Formats: sequence, structure tokens, C-alpha cells
Amino acid sequence: MKDGTTSVASTQNGTDLHVFPNPASTTLNIPSGWCRMYTLTGDLVLTDNAPYQREIAIANLTTGVYVLHLTLAGKATTTLVHTIR
Repeated sequence: MKDGTTSVASTQNGTDLHVFPNPASTTLNIPSGWCRMYTLTGDLVLTDNAPYQREIAIANLTTGVYVLHLTLAGKATTTLVHTIR
């Protein structure tokens, strides 16, 4: 991508997972489902539930690496998300 960002596209537990941009600064595009985001020390910093792919606001998170846990169609999957300022 021109701006130096990438996306995470992986398949875990038979579920396609597309999260972008990564790294992100203000918003993160994620698929539909139940999502929770944790710090690397396990602190819950974000929860959301929506039926369609959407942007979630992450501008309030500090620069770092977070664990994004998504439940899609009854299947749980996780990926790392990098935030930058």
C-alpha cells in the first residue's frame, strides 16, 4: 500500500480474518462479530459487537501491540494489531 500500511489476512479455525490497516492510528477495519482487544499483559481495552464489517475507533489506545480476539460465526480467532501515532 502507498501509505506503508498493510493488512492481516489469515485463516484460523476455518475463518477468514481480514484486519486493516495494520499498523493503524485512528480506526481499524474488522469483520463482523464479537471483538475484544487486549494489551499484551491481558488488560481488556476494547469490546464491540456488530453484525457487519465495520471500523472501530482506536485513537484512544497508546502506541503498541494489542491482541485482537474475534468470534466469527461461532469460531474464535486472534491476531496482533499494531497501533501508531
